[in-house]
Amino acid sequence: MMQTMYELVVHRRFERLLGGGRIPLYHQVKDTMTKISFFQHCVKYSLLFPPESMS
Repeated sequence: MMQTMYELVVHRRFERLLGGGRIPLYHQVKDTMTKISFFQHCVKYSLLFPPESMS
């Protein structure tokens, strides 16, 4: 499955693939953030952690 997602990213010339598997550290903020807002934060802040930085 991951190989297929990789091929799709290459074929469509995407810059990156977000998701597709487990979401590391999301469990720490799941009560306060949606998955989409978590991904947006990760892209905007280049994965700044700890989760206290996610407000």
